[in-house]
Amino acid sequence: MREYSLENIIIDPIGERHATWKFAKGPVIEGTELLFRVLDNNYANYKRWEFLVRVPFDKDERLEVRPYKVPNLAAWADLEDRSCIGSARTGTLPSRE
Repeated sequence: MREYSLENIIIDPIGERHATWKFAKGPVIEGTELLFRVLDNNYANYKRWEFLVRVPFDKDERLEVRPYKVPNLAAWADLEDRSCIGSARTGTLPSRE
């Protein structure tokens, strides 16, 4: 098995739009949705993805990264219903330790 490499991933921004969304029973959040196309060349098949990044106008609200379109593979079928949520933005990225 070959090693997975981040160098084999190509990310292209493909659009942005004004949007509103909610987290569970919370208030409506207003912000910008950024759409990215991702090509994962670590795989011969099942390598095309699209992700939404939801950036709220209020910097104290949470940032969300969500798969928008996933490869047609049973193991990834439910990923469109999942997301990664970040806390308030500080202007810096967290370390990857």
